[in-house]
Amino acid sequence: MQRYLQNKKICVITDSDALLLEIKEILLEQDSQAFLFTSPYKALEEIETIHPDVIILDITIPGIKGIDIINATRTKSQVCKDTPILILTPQSDTDLVTQSLLAGADGFCTKIQARDLLCISIYALIRSQIKYEELLRYRQNITMKSIIGTYKHEFNNILAILYGKMRKIEKIFPETKGHESCVSVLNNLARFEETLKTLDKLQEYKEESYANESSILQLKEKNEKK
Repeated sequence: MQRYLQNKKICVITDSDALLLEIKEILLEQDSQAFLFTSPYKALEEIETIHPDVIILDITIPGIKGIDIINATRTKSQVCKDTPILILTPQSDTDLVTQSLLAGADGFCTKIQARDLLCISIYALIRSQIKYEELLRYRQNITMKSIIGTYKHEFNNILAILYGKMRKIEKIFPETKGHESCVSVLNNLARFEETLKTLDKLQEYKEESYANESSILQLKEKNEKK
């Protein structure tokens, strides 16, 4: 049996003891960390410290709308605002599924399909989340690279002009060479130049880290499929 969800933290929210036990059994077979809740209010309190990889939500819990739970997770929780949410429905209720997806859920599975489709549905959400985060980091990296490249060019031009002006001043007024004010200006220019070099090194480090992290994620995903 393939263990798609090994070591993944999964929160399950349902008022049905029978469903809770069935899902717990499925997750234990996958060597997952299962966090089980019959109270959505208790779940919303504790997910902040759990940091789950996926939240499984029974959309038909009596006394509270499942959509309200989704909204609360997305708007009130800083930790889980982007955590994938898989809703469980009693049947293929198109309207309920549509409302849930519009409210912020990421996927759905009917309760009668839980035994066969739950694991692969959760795995698909986790994989999509990893790809999304990887793409987001890539875009941030490209944006930072563009900003640093643009401003570095501008700043280097300014530095060259300022250095040139200082040298001209020293030639015209030799007595200014070594003067405290001139030395201070040159020192500040040198520090600024070092800052630009540090930004370059930081960008190179980020690019290398991103490449290594991407390779690790790809290798991990490949191993999980074996």
